[in-house]
Amino acid sequence: MDTIKLQLYTKADCPLCDEAKESLEPLAAQLPIQIEEIDITANLGLFTKYKELIPVLELEGKRLFVHRIHVKGLKRKLMWRRWRRWFIDKGRRSTYMADVGSAAPDFTLTGTLGSEDTEIPDFNENVDEIRAKNAEIIAINRDSAFAHKAWSEHLGGVKFPLLADMNLAVSKQFGMALEEVGITNRGVIIIDAEGNIAFKHVEDAPPDNTLAVNQ
Repeated sequence: MDTIKLQLYTKADCPLCDEAKESLEPLAAQLPIQIEEIDITANLGLFTKYKELIPVLELEGKRLFVHRIHVKGLKRKLMWRRWRRWFIDKGRRSTYMADVGSAAPDFTLTGTLGSEDTEIPDFNENVDEIRAKNAEIIAINRDSAFAHKAWSEHLGGVKFPLLADMNLAVSKQFGMALEEVGITNRGVIIIDAEGNIAFKHVEDAPPDNTLAVNQ
């Protein structure tokens, strides 16, 4: 797999920078990552940009962490990127891909309200606007209905159902299953009134999907 290149911005006399470097060392032994340390002390442009944030960890220009690096969270981000890239390169995401213009597969799943997906609060805030367009939202992932219920309560309630696809059967039908790692891919599928797939979007990171739905 390709090496993942990270940029760590540091400065002189920075205890948090030393802490960040130490925390990244074990991760470098577990994953194919290359960490480029960039000292901003002598670079006026970088110093002006980053001086209040140091240390900063970035991936391809995208800011991942500032001040303190949460290693577990970083590992999840990097593992997700690593596996998704491998599946795309090998063409092994699923044996069936439901594409735009094709009929959406029928399915039945156990449902509840809520999700541990970070996109759910965003959709929850916009659900009334989406329903005003005669559309409905459902969310699907591999967690159990019990986990979804607990998360819904943590969020203070969610206005649309989350369906439990614990064996990934429905995710496979829609081409959204990463079978060898046992997870669902992240994305949005819009099904029109005739039951056909009108829109499909898959992302490495959480996209602004409510904009896509409203359009």
